[in-house]
Amino acid sequence: MRFKGKISKWFYGVMIFVAVILIPIIVLAIINAEAFVFAFSLAVLAFLEIFCTSIVVRNFAELKSESLLIVFGFIRLRILYNDIKEIRTTNDPSSSLAASYDRIKIQYGNGKTVMIALHNREEFYKEIQKKTSDIRII
Repeated sequence: MRFKGKISKWFYGVMIFVAVILIPIIVLAIINAEAFVFAFSLAVLAFLEIFCTSIVVRNFAELKSESLLIVFGFIRLRILYNDIKEIRTTNDPSSSLAASYDRIKIQYGNGKTVMIALHNREEFYKEIQKKTSDIRII
């Protein structure tokens, strides 16, 4: 079962902000014939927009037969159900595989954690408990 990732408005704001800052720099570099500034700014803009767009397009968690698959842009993480210790709701702003502050914190393995944001969090909790009853949901 696949659960769509949640993306907050602030994430789109970051994408727009980057473009608003870099596009004028690129235009000025063209006008002033600054080849290095043009190439560097264009490369940074392209990289950041491609990275962020990949997150918008590929952002989900999927419950497989033996594991939880998390896909966040170009990043893929597979966690075996047996390794998951605890799942809790959080608004922790730390760096994570989430484009929203409405997050799920998953503790697994030996002290490892990952945070994700999903549209249908309650359904995710219900379905993952069907996979293993050992998971503690807080």
